[in-house]
Amino acid sequence: MNIGRFEIIVMLFVLSAMGLGLYLRTSTSPALSNVTTKPPAEEHKTEHPTFVLPVDETQPLHIGILGESGDGEHGEAFNTAIVKQLLKGLQKQHVEAVFETGNLVSGLANKVSDKTSTSSNRAFQQQLVAFSEMYKAVLRDKVPFFPVMGDHELAVPNGEIIFREHFHLKNGVRFDEHGFGYTVVIGKAFFVVLANTDKAKAQAGQLFNPEILEWLQNVLRDGASSYEYLFVVGHAPIFPHTTTLTDHQAQARDAFWKILIDNKVVAYFSSHEHAFDRSQRHGVWQVISGGGGAPLREGGRSKSFYHCLLLTIPATKQTPPFIEVLDIEGEVVDRFELIPMNSLIYQRHVS
Repeated sequence: MNIGRFEIIVMLFVLSAMGLGLYLRTSTSPALSNVTTKPPAEEHKTEHPTFVLPVDETQPLHIGILGESGDGEHGEAFNTAIVKQLLKGLQKQHVEAVFETGNLVSGLANKVSDKTSTSSNRAFQQQLVAFSEMYKAVLRDKVPFFPVMGDHELAVPNGEIIFREHFHLKNGVRFDEHGFGYTVVIGKAFFVVLANTDKAKAQAGQLFNPEILEWLQNVLRDGASSYEYLFVVGHAPIFPHTTTLTDHQAQARDAFWKILIDNKVVAYFSSHEHAFDRSQRHGVWQVISGGGGAPLREGGRSKSFYHCLLLTIPATKQTPPFIEVLDIEGEVVDRFELIPMNSLIYQRHVS
């Protein structure tokens, strides 16, 4: 077959375009694409979209949790040095997955001179790509990543669309203008991940409308019938220690927490506050972990510190799940079992 020079040029152009398209599809989230498309995590399409991560259930399960990595004060999308150290600490613990509780990048909190929709979208995409590349450099493609949207991400025009596409969360459940959610199964553990897409409602106690509460009740009820341990991951604390809630917010908070109590949820993980705090109310733990690299703030009884969480679920029921708080050196600075306390309300401000 004779091919002229023009045809060759056209073919080269098409191949180049295909290669560019492949690069754009695979490079936007190089470390996280395996969450939905290939082992070890595969997409499990049920009535409630769920990501299933196969693990060896005869061995203890280790899961990393961190929040508030965005660093808008120093012109960075996120605190690269601190986040790398924390991820390396989790890598040494051989975690099966990592959950991020929001504000993993600075979003519009960064020093972006032009905050129009187009330029802010481009800047936000670049921030997410930079975070994913850094994540891949530390944990490779072996550790799936499950993020929550925080108020930094919510502030970006079309931020929810960009966020979901980048992290392959398009199959999650959409709550009209109020947010989206998805579920993750890891061995014997069932995680419900909630993200709010209305910035005005992203503050503590405001993000739970009836549609979200109904979905939460349904997925937790279904999860309780099949899995031993239930967890919920969000951004804003349900019981903040830096915010005073109105009566209406308190009612929404109590309705949300009652669902967790009724379904015997072990713990709710959040961030938003740049500190570490753990409390338990009526048998359900709330753990605030906001030391993932963002500027530290005073809270509780002592100075905040950079940290992440290591959740361990033992292979047998003889030992309850427990949390270890790791600092940037990988040292354990706090450890506690996720078991019901004798008192109805227990709280410890660690930082």
